[in-house]
Amino acid sequence: VVVCLGGGTVAVQAMGASIKGRGAFVHALSFACSKQRRQWVVDGGTSEGPDGAMAMLNSLEHIGRRLVDTVLPLRCLSCGVIVEEIGALCPGCWPDLELVSAPCCACCGLPFGHAEGPGALCGGCLAHPPAFDLARSALRYNDMAAKLIIGFKRSDKLHHLAAFTQWLERAGESLIGGADMICPVPFHPTRLWRRRFNQSALLANALAKRTGKPAVPDLLIRRR
Repeated sequence: VVVCLGGGTVAVQAMGASIKGRGAFVHALSFACSKQRRQWVVDGGTSEGPDGAMAMLNSLEHIGRRLVDTVLPLRCLSCGVIVEEIGALCPGCWPDLELVSAPCCACCGLPFGHAEGPGALCGGCLAHPPAFDLARSALRYNDMAAKLIIGFKRSDKLHHLAAFTQWLERAGESLIGGADMICPVPFHPTRLWRRRFNQSALLANALAKRTGKPAVPDLLIRRR
């Protein structure tokens, strides 16, 4: 079982099955999930011995981080006002972000307006069963999601990665636990040369570190 990131979904599929998006919904709900800001712990004690030396290093790193935050404060991913945590949205921007959650289609993850019961499928999946076994998306593609995603993909705003990874983990929680590996959807070499990086690969690596699952960036090959 593989968790595959890219094309707007987190999808679990049987090996060998192709992944296909379902219209604007799947294409839109792309990135999601993030790493909590690292908190440095300042231990008491002296600088003598390994434990004391480690405490001293932790203290210096803590001081260094505080200095960096003072000079370059953490800012809202959308509007740029100062926030408390890395990869955060301010209270004014957060309501514009629409996270996808249950109730939703048991296959493609399309959100329902009300509970339909366990295993309920949307009309699209009933009429045309998709090639994948299961897909989940983190965000509904609205103006706020578009701003964050396009900034990450095309404007090198890699500091968005922390938030996207956190949202991805939340959306794919029920899938990731049973997965053997995480792989990104690859770029064609020409597109990769133009873009300079594959955002799906960055997300896959970050999600793998967070969940303990191995990331396999070269599992898939794009032919065109």
